[in-house]
Amino acid sequence: MKSAEPVVSTKKENVRSKLSATLDMPVDFAGGMPRIVLTGNRTVLVENHSGIRAFSGEQVRIACIYGEIIIDGKHMRLNFLKKDEIEAEGEIAAVSYRQI
Repeated sequence: MKSAEPVVSTKKENVRSKLSATLDMPVDFAGGMPRIVLTGNRTVLVENHSGIRAFSGEQVRIACIYGEIIIDGKHMRLNFLKKDEIEAEGEIAAVSYRQI
């Protein structure tokens, strides 16, 4: 017997796909997927986040719709934190995504 959770998730993804096609916009925009803009190895802008999970001078963990974005580096700091945007700055060594 299949669980209801994957079916609901699939239905939501189908609705998002149809909505994005109808409105002629990218699926990630319609679905609330995070958008990550890395500028060199100094700043990372994350849009469509769900908040900060952890912060230190060496790592920033940002929650998003299906997982978390992990920014590793040195001398990390937050330039700003808004409802839909976060910008982190420092000597960025790696940006990764972990699905939860």
